[in-house]
Amino acid sequence: MGAADTASEEGADDARQIVWVQAELIGRYSISIGGGTSQVLKNNIGERSLHLPREPGYDKNQPWKDIPK
Repeated sequence: MGAADTASEEGADDARQIVWVQAELIGRYSISIGGGTSQVLKNNIGERSLHLPREPGYDKNQPWKDIPK
C-alpha cells in the first residue's frame, strides 16, 4: 500500500483511498493502450512469418501529412 501503510491511524483511510484512486486511473489507461495489441501482433505474424498479403489500404503511397485524420 506504500504511503497508506506508514500513515497514522487518522489518515490511513484517506491514504488507502488515494492509493486506490491512483491504481484505478493507471489501470484504465493500460486497458485502452493494450486494446489493439493482440491484433497488431497477429498482423505481424501473418505478414512476416506466414508471408500473407498486407491488409489493403488507400493510404499506402501517400505522405503522412496528406492522410486524413
